Amino acid sequence: MNEILQEALHAKLLRHPDPKMHEFIKTDALMDHFISYWVYAGGSFEIDDDWCGLFVLPQENNSRVASDVEQALLGSGLFVKEEVNFADYA
Repeated sequence: MNEILQEALHAKLLRHPDPKMHEFIKTDALMDHFISYWVYAGGSFEIDDDWCGLFVLPQENNSRVASDVEQALLGSGLFVKEEVNFADYA
């Protein structure tokens, strides 16, 4: 996934700006839970990837960043988007 984001968005993987996250990221990676922090021309975002899914958490420009990341991942052919009926969970 890193290569996809770097290539499609020219995104850079950076150290998380919140110092509290550094220890969490280091220890939780052993439990199949990965958090990464990215910056690109459209904004910054976290990727939270664990056993139940991949979550994109934009820090600003929410709609644009989420859409850009979605298009980059789907465009790779390695990811699929699962449609959800949110009424099933209300």
